[in-house]
Amino acid sequence: ILDINVALWNKLYKKDFLLNTGEKFPEGYIFEDLPFFFGTYPEAKRINVLPEILYNYRINRKNSTMARTDKKITDRVPMVSLTYEKIKKIPYLSDISDKVKAWIINDLFHRYILMKSNYHKEYFFMMKKMFESLDISNIEDEFWKRVYHFDGYLCVINNDFDKFNNIIFNKYCDIHASEDRIKSAVFNRY
Repeated sequence: ILDINVALWNKLYKKDFLLNTGEKFPEGYIFEDLPFFFGTYPEAKRINVLPEILYNYRINRKNSTMARTDKKITDRVPMVSLTYEKIKKIPYLSDISDKVKAWIINDLFHRYILMKSNYHKEYFFMMKKMFESLDISNIEDEFWKRVYHFDGYLCVINNDFDKFNNIIFNKYCDIHASEDRIKSAVFNRY
């Protein structure tokens, strides 16, 4: 369930189904498709996959949510938090609660890396509060070794903003810059 694209544009919903769930988009936020999806998908008794292409989605549009760099980018934390509350109410997802927590850590930390630095401080404190609400004490260490941004999680939890931003974050920037150079070299080669 964590690998499904939650975007609204790649799904068709029956009107009666939506009325029965009572699910609505949180108003005034971007990334609102995240809690909407987790409020509707688990309620579905039947899901069909259509083989036809019914919609063309243009990647890297200038006005895309994914291309946003304004303060609204910080909406990711409250939308992930609302999503987490919805996921916790789904009984059959308790089996993957550790994966849900890893998904939250990876998602929020990754967004921090991508956003403009003028929103880092506000986002850091929002992210830290969200991270502190995750109970990871009963999850074995071997699992966390496989979580891509777990070191970032620890850096957020164990440091104040200035220390995190000035020391730890630079390491992640260097790593991602190296990854980008490798990807670019491979892409240009082929």
